[in-house]
Amino acid sequence: MLNFYPQKVFELFEKISAIPHGSFNTAGIADFLEGFAKERKLEFYRDNTNNVVIYKPGSKGKETCEPVILQGHTDMVCASEGEYDFISDGISLDTDGKYVFAKGTTLGADNGIAVAMMLSLLGSDSELPPLECVFTSDEEVGMLGAIALDMSRLKGKRMINVDSEVEGVFTIGCAGGVSCNISYPVRRHIVSAQCYRLEISGLHGGHSGVEINSGYANAIKVAADFIAQTSKEHHLELIDISGGAADNAIPKYVVCTFTAEGDECTDELRKIADDIINSVKASYNDPEVSCSLTSLGVSEVSAVILDDSDNIVALIDSLPNGVLEYEPQLENTVRTSCNIGVIGLDEDKFTLRISLRSSVNSERDSLASSIESTASLLGADVESYGGYPAWEPVENSPLCAKAADVYKAMYVKEPVIEVIHAGLECSIFSDRISDFDCISIGPNLIGIHTPEEKMDIDSVGRVYDYICKVLKNI
Repeated sequence: MLNFYPQKVFELFEKISAIPHGSFNTAGIADFLEGFAKERKLEFYRDNTNNVVIYKPGSKGKETCEPVILQGHTDMVCASEGEYDFISDGISLDTDGKYVFAKGTTLGADNGIAVAMMLSLLGSDSELPPLECVFTSDEEVGMLGAIALDMSRLKGKRMINVDSEVEGVFTIGCAGGVSCNISYPVRRHIVSAQCYRLEISGLHGGHSGVEINSGYANAIKVAADFIAQTSKEHHLELIDISGGAADNAIPKYVVCTFTAEGDECTDELRKIADDIINSVKASYNDPEVSCSLTSLGVSEVSAVILDDSDNIVALIDSLPNGVLEYEPQLENTVRTSCNIGVIGLDEDKFTLRISLRSSVNSERDSLASSIESTASLLGADVESYGGYPAWEPVENSPLCAKAADVYKAMYVKEPVIEVIHAGLECSIFSDRISDFDCISIGPNLIGIHTPEEKMDIDSVGRVYDYICKVLKNI
């Protein structure tokens, strides 16, 4: 048993961890929340996506106060060092006295610790305003629960989201985003030609929201640079190309096979590759990048015709990538970005998947329109999906001001106030609730979404006490 302060929070976290609750497997945790509300005779609402809202009246003297929304999500990312049955088995917890972590899997403190804190407050006798505790499902796979939630069930205009991972940091805004699939029809022919295999690897990669301004190179852009330079000296026709894991992840690798006109010229091509890799090392924060070029000999292959191969390179080259705009009044804070995340080539179609983000909705939409226009000029089609709005900061936010005052009184220092380039569910609430005011906070979590995830025990206690103090003074 996790015998740490606040004991009730850790006790609830253990119970939550014992219930399998990966994305798309949240019925069990919703059943637990429903049972919790029934046991305490609290009003609640559950929808068919396993969102749960539990309502708690204000304590004596605060019955008529405006409700405060507390919000976190019930699903977790399921990753393990080996085989693990996340559908049937809960998380096995361990601790070294400083951190809580799982045995070989993700911990699920993102966002199970928010769920535990909210339940503890719902069962508390502390002096609190009316609470609307919103437990959303399937946040990790596109904020699906928040998107499906009937916001008319909420009366509150102020919300504390507990889905941040650094104590003492208040997030007051985040980027909106949209994903785009670009497809370009290709024609192939059978040729007998000298073939090569190119592999770009060793790049850092990273989250296209959090790490887009960290100076990491994009493997798709690196490979396209090689293809473009090679094409100047040799007629290059693509056979296959693939790379990247997700549209919102900076791609770490690309593998490409191609034909090059003329006699075997491996040494010449390796020089082009070496020059590009040296340029990447000089220009980006990727000292481990490497390039492998292998001659495959002369073979009869189905290759993409020269014009279409050239158009593929032109399409990649025409697309923006990386940071496009910074916030003018927030140092080193990205405002608008584009990430070319996944590349693929089938028998008759070339595809790219990209992620667009902006903290200004109009800029996101303008960027999407520009990409669609550019792609159409080259004969490519663009399909947009998964769009979500930006959470634009509230100017002179009363909630943020009150939260900052309480923080300074408790810790004798200023909180860090930031706008992030990743997405948060707050954007969905902000888009649908008028006069909405929100901050996102949380305890120190390390290595989320990986088996190395761990939660700072003392930080949990401090953040819980802080939330109680804010609610008391709000």
